[in-house]
Amino acid sequence: MRIVKSLIEGNKMFKICKNKPNDQMKKQEYENYRKSLDKTIKLAKRKYYEKKINNSKHELKALWKLVKRKGFTASASGIKEIQSDHGHSIQEHESIANELINIFVKKVTPKDSFFLKSVTEKQMEETL
Repeated sequence: MRIVKSLIEGNKMFKICKNKPNDQMKKQEYENYRKSLDKTIKLAKRKYYEKKINNSKHELKALWKLVKRKGFTASASGIKEIQSDHGHSIQEHESIANELINIFVKKVTPKDSFFLKSVTEKQMEETL
C-alpha cells in the first residue's frame, strides 16, 4: 500500500514539474524521488518472486506456471536468493538454476514416465 501512495505522490510531483518546467529545484526533487521509488519497486518485485519461488518449489505445477508467466531467467528476474530444501541460502545464479533442476528431478522419477528408463551413474558418465 505504501508503494501505491508513493506512486500517487510521484504523479503529483510530476504534474507540478510539468506545470513549472523552468523550476529546476522541483525537477531535481522529482527525479530523486522517482529514482528512489523505482528502486523500491524493483526490490518489492524481487522479494515477491523470491517468496513465490520458495513457497511453490514443492508444487511443480505452480512453479512451472510462475516460470512460464514471468519468463524467468536468472538475470532478468532479479532473483538474488532462494532457500534450498535444507534451509540454506543460495545466491549464485548457477546454483539457483541447479537447485531448481534438483527440485524437478526429485519429483519426476523413471517410474513416473514410460519415456525414461533407469540408468546408473556409470552409464551416464560413459554416455557423456
